[in-house]
Amino acid sequence: MEKGKLKSESKTGLLPVLKSIGFRKLWFSQIFSQLADKFYIVLTVYLITNYFSNTYEITWQSKGETITLLATGIYIANSLPAIIFGALAGIASDVWPKVKVMIISNSLRSFCSILIPICLINGDKSYGVLSGYWFLLVITFFTSLFTQFFTPAEQASIPLLVKKKDLLAANSLYQATTMGATIFGFALGEPLLRAMNFLAGGFGISGGRFLLLPLFYSAASIVLLNIPLKEKVNTKTRKNLLLELLGGINILKNIPIIRNAILQLVILYSLMAALYILAIELASSIPELGPTNFGVLLGFSGFGIAIGAFVVAQKGHKASRHNLSSLGLVLIALCLFFARSMSRILKTNSNILLDNRVWSISSCYTSSNHCARKNTRQRTGKSTRAAK
Repeated sequence: MEKGKLKSESKTGLLPVLKSIGFRKLWFSQIFSQLADKFYIVLTVYLITNYFSNTYEITWQSKGETITLLATGIYIANSLPAIIFGALAGIASDVWPKVKVMIISNSLRSFCSILIPICLINGDKSYGVLSGYWFLLVITFFTSLFTQFFTPAEQASIPLLVKKKDLLAANSLYQATTMGATIFGFALGEPLLRAMNFLAGGFGISGGRFLLLPLFYSAASIVLLNIPLKEKVNTKTRKNLLLELLGGINILKNIPIIRNAILQLVILYSLMAALYILAIELASSIPELGPTNFGVLLGFSGFGIAIGAFVVAQKGHKASRHNLSSLGLVLIALCLFFARSMSRILKTNSNILLDNRVWSISSCYTSSNHCARKNTRQRTGKSTRAAK
């Protein structure tokens, strides 16, 4: 009896998950897709720094502040689709064929990234900035819109590819990959863009840095071909997407606990967006980095996320999840305020202070994110059982 039990336990973990061809393909697609998302942000900041900020007409701002202002527009365009279409895209990705949704989404994002060089064509100025910048915002908006379909379809595919006993390991690998993409995507984005530009230049191709995104998004689509995913498409639900959306809204309206948990997540991601914007300004104030190397600072945020995840996993059960998530949000806000007020001091020499601060922000982020998500899942389950 004990031997059989030990034998079944030995088959759990990451190894059985990675042996699954379907999950392995999905995992590779996640790696390419999430790295491409980070490279996209790095590329847009590069274009703003080296092209659009130089032609910006408002001269009372420093170049670092101009770059930060224009980068804010990129983050707004990147966030609006999640706010406007996130819920609807999640429902659609759940009822439509998931593999097709992921492949089409990646293909469309690859097409959008191919259009980025068009933004550099000389044109008229509108509201003090070249028209190419506004076209870049449109491309960013649609790229993010297609991402809203890919992400929930990807997450919903995991239970269809692995056995129930391997779900914990599969989800853990998924989250770890997200952390790794945050660390390496932002940190390696600038060097990889330069390397692609150098390699393409060796073949007489100019603008090689623009090839990186289409390659990664295309790779994310290709690896999903012939993935063995067995799913049942509910045609009745497909015809009632609006009713499904209204049902979700009613849940938020009638169950305050879930509504508050969702509100915490909204505030949380808003604070993290502020961190991304602030990282560009802080990098601009450090001569050794410069605005295009802001990914180095955000790379430290990935390490902070990893440390925060470890601390929460080890000690988080001893504290109230509600209090821990609220404390995390407050600490993030305080750290962001402290970082902004210290930006002028950082212009002299305080790189170590900066790294520690970004690390602290990320650790707080992980604590509040973990608790808010766990509260949402648990309370949703309780509410659903109570409704039944």
